[in-house]
Amino acid sequence: MPSKSAGFPVYDIRADPARLKRESLGPLFTRLTVGLTPTTLDANWRRAYELITSESDRFARFTLDADKAAVLLMCRANESATEIQTLLQRLDLLLELANLRATMVAASKQSDTA
Repeated sequence: MPSKSAGFPVYDIRADPARLKRESLGPLFTRLTVGLTPTTLDANWRRAYELITSESDRFARFTLDADKAAVLLMCRANESATEIQTLLQRLDLLLELANLRATMVAASKQSDTA
């Protein structure tokens, strides 16, 4: 849930490393599921996330599962720990961008009603 200390929601959705799961999809691919915290994702934040992933190919492989508060991504089964860490850093950037965009939209709505 976003914080409201500024008078409007300030989002701080993060990847939860403790909720990282790997699932083999055969000999060539692996699906990574990364849980998000907090686990409540409102419509404004989900919309921000979807807009960012649709606007940039760099984020296209990250699929939001809002019902499970998780992000899914596929990678090659033979990707190294360093390559996976790079993907997780990209996910962190995506989440930060979604947080900023959702916060900006909330702030804009707040100023429109003031």
